[in-house]
Amino acid sequence: MNDLKDSIALVKEALASAPPEPGTIRKGARKVPKKVEKVTKKVTKVAKPEKAAKKSEKEVDENVVTLAQLAAEAEIAPQSARVKLREANVSRPEGRWQWPVGSKALKEARKIVGLEG
Repeated sequence: MNDLKDSIALVKEALASAPPEPGTIRKGARKVPKKVEKVTKKVTKVAKPEKAAKKSEKEVDENVVTLAQLAAEAEIAPQSARVKLREANVSRPEGRWQWPVGSKALKEARKIVGLEG
């Protein structure tokens, strides 16, 4: 019974004392090793240029017109162009919003987006 009373008294004292200052480490808290911090920094630095390189390396097919090209030509956002196409119940050809040059589907998409046939 005395042990319980002593424990309660210790808890009350701890609660009554001032809280620790921000940034101080309490007993039993773990620090992140510096090696882990260095590795994460290196990974983020390496990953960003790779993404930019992949975007710039995309090959442009001259026989295909993409939604982005139509949107730029119509001076609207690509998202708006997609919304217009979906509202007109146009299905995406082969899973992407792109059409062969000179096709009927391209002419229809151009009209829906707001461009002349």
